[in-house]
Amino acid sequence: MNQENVGLFLDTTQIWEEYLQAAQGQIDNKELFLRLYQNINKIVIALNLKDSAIYTQTEFINGQTWCPIDEITNFVGVVGSASSELNAEPRQVYRKIVFCGALLNATTKLIPHNIIITDTLSFTRIYGTANDKAGKVYLCLPYVDAANPVSISIVGANISITTISPMAAYTESWVVLEYIKL
Repeated sequence: MNQENVGLFLDTTQIWEEYLQAAQGQIDNKELFLRLYQNINKIVIALNLKDSAIYTQTEFINGQTWCPIDEITNFVGVVGSASSELNAEPRQVYRKIVFCGALLNATTKLIPHNIIITDTLSFTRIYGTANDKAGKVYLCLPYVDAANPVSISIVGANISITTISPMAAYTESWVVLEYIKL
């Protein structure tokens, strides 16, 4: 992956126009097919690197990638880390959503996430929403408010949602978990 270029951009059709103008009617089929294969390959690479907008209750590789393990160990100055070809590869990010039901009044609710937690798993993002459909009020989770905060965290095999005030009006909540496996 080229770290110098930020973003994911594909060539425009100008490369075809330039080739056809340069060929002036003398089209070399080998060259044409080579350019076609190269463009298809660029499209496939771009498609595979996109962040997919699929939120499902089963584990899903979402298209995000995180820096290789070697980058992290070099950054924090860890010496003597296991080095292999796999360590140089960006790591795939997995996504899973969990329906958490209603928020509770001033207590902690534990909801199983059904992700196998190992020493090689790291969460990259934990976020969600809570919906009070009757009152037409919608919160992002975690919710930061001095009087009514709502926190979310992962504690072992569970999502932990903690409220310190009455929040049962929020009858529907969802948590999105994104994580990498080393």
